Amino acid sequence: MSRPAAAAALDPIATPLASARRVAFVVLLAATPFLPHLSTSPFTFPAVSNVLALAPFAALMLVPILDRRRLWRLANLDLVVLLAALVPLGLEDPPRQWPVMLVYPILAYLAIRMLVVARFGRAASPAPNTAVAARAMLLPRSWLLVGIAVLALVHVSWTVDSRVSTDIGVGSVRGAHSLIHNQPLYGEQTGPDGVDPHTDTYGPVNYEAYIPFAAITDARGAARLTALLFDLLTAALLFALGRRLRDGALGVVLAFCWLAFPLTLYEEVLGLNDSIVAASLVAVLLAGVSASRRGVFAALAGWTKLSPLALVSLFAGQPGVSGRQPKDVVKFFAWFAVATVLAFAPALLHSGPETFFSRTFGFQSGRAPSESLWSSLQISYGAHLPWLAATSKVLHGLLATAVGTLVLVAFWARRRADTIGLAAASAAILFAVQTCLNYYAYGYFIWATPLVLVATVAAQRDR
Repeated sequence: MSRPAAAAALDPIATPLASARRVAFVVLLAATPFLPHLSTSPFTFPAVSNVLALAPFAALMLVPILDRRRLWRLANLDLVVLLAALVPLGLEDPPRQWPVMLVYPILAYLAIRMLVVARFGRAASPAPNTAVAARAMLLPRSWLLVGIAVLALVHVSWTVDSRVSTDIGVGSVRGAHSLIHNQPLYGEQTGPDGVDPHTDTYGPVNYEAYIPFAAITDARGAARLTALLFDLLTAALLFALGRRLRDGALGVVLAFCWLAFPLTLYEEVLGLNDSIVAASLVAVLLAGVSASRRGVFAALAGWTKLSPLALVSLFAGQPGVSGRQPKDVVKFFAWFAVATVLAFAPALLHSGPETFFSRTFGFQSGRAPSESLWSSLQISYGAHLPWLAATSKVLHGLLATAVGTLVLVAFWARRRADTIGLAAASAAILFAVQTCLNYYAYGYFIWATPLVLVATVAAQRDR
C-alpha cells in the first residue's frame, strides 16, 4: 500500500475532509462570477458598496492552503491576518475616521511575523520530485488551473464593468499623457476646479507604466486596464517564482492565491497603481542571485511609489552564490544607477531634479496627516484631547526612527539567505514603513501581499 493510501486508512476523517474541501472549492469558485461587483456611484474613497462580496474570495484563497494537519501553524494565522484587512475596509462605508485605526494592529503583527520568519526561518530543502509534490497538494493541480482561469475572467469582468475612478489612477494617466506629448511631468498643475491636484507625487516608472493604455483609451479605462495588466503579470511572475523555488505545483498555488486575494479586485475596480509595485518586487525575487538583475528591478520598484526605496539596502546585501561579495554590491548599485538614469531620462527632459524632489519627497514630507492613525490621533481626537495629540506626535517620531534604523541596518542583518528569507524581510520592512506614513490607503496591502504569500505558502510546501 502506498503511503498516502496508508495515511488515509489510518485517518478516517481525511477522506470526508478532502471531499468537503473540494465541494467548498467548487461552490465558491462557481459563485464568484455572480457576486455583486464592488463599484458604486457616487463614490467616496475609500468606502465601496458591496464590500461583503469580497468575503467569498477570501475563503476561496484559503481553501487550497489550510491543511487540517497543520491548522495551528503561525503561517496560517499570517494569511488570516492578511485577509483581516477586509474588516476595516468594510467599516469604511459610510466614510469615517476610526476604521483605519484597525489597520495598524494588522500591519504591526505582519511586520513582526515576517521579521521572525526572515531571521529564524529554516533554509529551504532541495526541490522534491514533481510527482511527490503533486500528491502533496491539497487540491488537484488541474482544479487550481481552472480556478486561475475563472478568477482571471472575473478580474477582467470587474475591471471592464467598473464605472468608478480615483485621482490616483487618473492622475497617473495624466502623467503618461505628459510623457507621450513631450510635456513636463513634474511641476505645478491645475485641476478642473483651479486647484493643484498634485498627482505628480510618484516616481517616473509609475507614469511610464501607463503609457500603453493611455495612448489608446480614456483616462478611466487606462487606469483600470493598467491595474488589471499588472495584477495578471504579478500572478504570472509568482507562478514562475514558485516553479523556480520548487516546482510547478507551488507556482500554481501562488498564482491562484494572488488572484483570489480580495484587495487585488479592489485595486483594479478603483484603478489604483499599487499592482505595479507588487509586480516589480516579485521580479526582484526572481532575479535571485544575480546582483545586476536585482539592481535593475530594485530601481524599477523604487521609482514607482517611492516607499520601496526603503528596500534598497536589503536588496543590495542579498548574498549571492558565494555569499555577500563586495563586487556583487558594486554591481548591484551600478545597475541600479543605470536603470535609474533610463527611468528618469524622459521625465527630466522638461523638469529639473529640484522640481522632482519638491513635488515628490518634499510634498510627502510636508503633507499633513490624513486618512491614517496619526491623523485620527493628532487631528480628529487630538482636537479635544491636546495631550493625545502631543503624545501621538512623540510616538510617531519614535516609530519613524525605529523603522528608519531597520531600513539602514537591513544590509548587515543576519537572516535566512534564500528567496523566502528575502521575501519575508522585504514584507516586514514594507509593513513597518506603512505604519509611519501620514496617509494610508488600503491598496498599500498589495505591495507586500505577494511577498507574504512566498514567505508563508512556499515555506509550508517546503515542509
